[in-house]
Amino acid sequence: MIRVVLDTNVLVSAVRTDRGLFAVIRESWLTRRFQVYVSEPLLDEVERTLTKPYFAERLGPERRHRFLALFNCTAVLQPIIEPVTGAASHPEDDWILATAKNVDFAIFWVLHSD
Repeated sequence: MIRVVLDTNVLVSAVRTDRGLFAVIRESWLTRRFQVYVSEPLLDEVERTLTKPYFAERLGPERRHRFLALFNCTAVLQPIIEPVTGAASHPEDDWILATAKNVDFAIFWVLHSD
C-alpha cells in the first residue's frame, strides 16, 4: 500500500469540505487507496488546529470528535527516529519532513505568506 503523510492544512481541509481536491484525498484515504502516516507532533497540531475558532465554528464538537477518532483509528503512528533541521522553508515544518522520511509521498498545502 502507498504510504502518505498529509500535512495539517490538508488534513483539516479534508474534514471541512465535502467536494473538491480535499474531499477526494479524504475519500481515497478512507477507502484505503493509501495509508496515512502521522507523528505525535502532527497529531497534536491537528487537534490544536481543529479547536481554533475558525474550525470549531464550522465543524462543531461532534464532527471534530468523529474525525479525530477516525483519524486515530486509521492513521499509522510514525515515530520520528531522526529529526530534520533546516530542510523546510519554514523551520516549524521540519518535523513534518521528519515524519515523511520513510513514506512514499507527502502532500502539503502551503499557506505561508512571505
